[in-house]
Amino acid sequence: MRSVIFGSVFLFALCGSASADMYIMQPSPQYDHPYRGPLIEHALPWRDARALCGQMVPKIASLSGYVKRPDACAWRAGHVCHIVVPAGRDVPAHETAAYRRHEIGHCNGWSANHSGGR
Repeated sequence: MRSVIFGSVFLFALCGSASADMYIMQPSPQYDHPYRGPLIEHALPWRDARALCGQMVPKIASLSGYVKRPDACAWRAGHVCHIVVPAGRDVPAHETAAYRRHEIGHCNGWSANHSGGR
């Protein structure tokens, strides 16, 4: 049974595509460590990750003030944490890594309001 959706990625994009240089907020230090339980990563093409997370997480207001769908998300089912991250040819590896780090922060208890994010 899926319990709580912990959050989704807020980002600043220079344009609307996944290939733009992005700033992906990282968790505060207390949540920025490997998850100490089973972790299942769903690495999907950007459009698929956005579609899936958009169904799972209500639309969120980005920091720039417009409403958007999340590009990545995380949830826990018992002690198992699931993360969905965009990956593949349309997403640079360093961005996939930043999404992964962000979502694992949520697995570790970082709140959906991104308190203390950096």
